[in-house]
Amino acid sequence: MSIESIYLKNFRNHILKKFQFDEKNFIVGKNGSGKTSIVEAIYIVFSGRSFRTNRLRNAINNNHDFFELNGRLSEEGISIPFKLTYKTGKEFFIDKKKVENSTEFILKHPIVCYSPENEGFLSDEMEVRRRFLDRLIGYVYPQHIVNLKSYLKLLNIKKSYIHKKIKDPLLYSSIHEKMIFFGNRISSKRVEFIEKFNSIIDKNINDFPTFLSENFSLKFAASEIHVSLIDSEIAKGMVLTGPHRDKISFLINGKICENFASFGQRKSLSLFCIYCFIKVVEEFLKYGIIVILDDLEAGLDAERVKFFLEKIKPSQLFITGLPNNTFEKFNTINIE
Repeated sequence: MSIESIYLKNFRNHILKKFQFDEKNFIVGKNGSGKTSIVEAIYIVFSGRSFRTNRLRNAINNNHDFFELNGRLSEEGISIPFKLTYKTGKEFFIDKKKVENSTEFILKHPIVCYSPENEGFLSDEMEVRRRFLDRLIGYVYPQHIVNLKSYLKLLNIKKSYIHKKIKDPLLYSSIHEKMIFFGNRISSKRVEFIEKFNSIIDKNINDFPTFLSENFSLKFAASEIHVSLIDSEIAKGMVLTGPHRDKISFLINGKICENFASFGQRKSLSLFCIYCFIKVVEEFLKYGIIVILDDLEAGLDAERVKFFLEKIKPSQLFITGLPNNTFEKFNTINIE
């Protein structure tokens, strides 16, 4: 599936704007013109969430109380209308029919995004790293998302008991049994896919220009549920162990590395992770993925920009940036 067009209403700084898309699209304009808002809207359509904020209400234009995204999608050559609205909640319609199970739609239409506002595995927030990994797993193994939802529901129940200072051992015993059941499945899938991700890195790292000739890999550390910590959890008012606290780290030459020499180095690594993400999905699903590269050229030399353009082969591509001739063969959308 790809997106043919989108109409933005009361979305960020776009009050009433419509955009048409092709297979390769370059959205160009000055800083602050609303380029990123366009690809953010596309990402919301296919993922149900923003890569810029945890709350969709933050995307509503300041002078209004709702936003609407509508347009047309293309699937197997058939053009289909869609509409997504958000006021106090989100409603999504495909071909004028309300989508009751948006998770099913999301997992069947892969999309991945790099943005300086959300760096995937290199994000400073561990939750964002886990979410990036879980999305990859969900595209290949949808049951993983079901397990996550079940675990998070139990986690919230446990949190509510902890905040109320409830100390009933039998009550926690029942919750822990189920949390361990789902938690083990979540972490084991994360381990499996980190190993798969690292194998893709090994196969492709030598093609990457400059610094990534070093030994690079991801490290995953599962947080096992320790039921014996319940008294400490009640005292601290938080759940201390479980897959919601699993950690993903970077290893360069066998050592954990969180600080990089330059913005360009950090960005290159983020984009290489996007490339590996795509390779994993394609290996399992055998179909393309929509890719968003927000502000691609900033901090990158021409060699690395060329590498990503040649290597990343999505079903549809969106790049944002300042005016230049690098993407002259793309469908160019000028934002005034």
